[in-house]
Amino acid sequence: MDLKTSKIGIIGGGMMAENILRGMVRAQLISPDQVTVSDIHPDRLTYMRDSFKVPTSRDNVNTASKADLLILAVKPQTMKLLLGEIKSVLSEKQLVISIAAGVKTKTLSDALGGTARIVRTMPNVGARVLASATAICAGPGATQDDMTTAKQIFEAIGSA
Repeated sequence: MDLKTSKIGIIGGGMMAENILRGMVRAQLISPDQVTVSDIHPDRLTYMRDSFKVPTSRDNVNTASKADLLILAVKPQTMKLLLGEIKSVLSEKQLVISIAAGVKTKTLSDALGGTARIVRTMPNVGARVLASATAICAGPGATQDDMTTAKQIFEAIGSA
């Protein structure tokens, strides 16, 4: 996947999403106009919009439907609800990367209908200073190109 020409959706605008976005922009993997961040917290959306000059939204379905690459950066306890919300707008053409701790690739795949290209990652707190050590795992449907893309993204915030 060519990140420079891809539309990126990030669902969840918390600290880890902020760190990943900061790393991708600093590494010049993407430009802010390629990214849409959605979140339920208006203050986080304002912060992300003001800090990174990215479009923001409270509409997860719209964010997911327009993304070539979708990063799921929500808390594990809200993942099931989110997956149910976005399932109908995702296709096998999109790469879905999850950073939710403890949410298995099979859980993600099953909830998304079994056809999604999924990569599961586990960045750590070092991402805040771009010194994370991130584990990356191919899920169902993930290609070698998807793994290369995920590695590029997470190397922008440390080692992967």
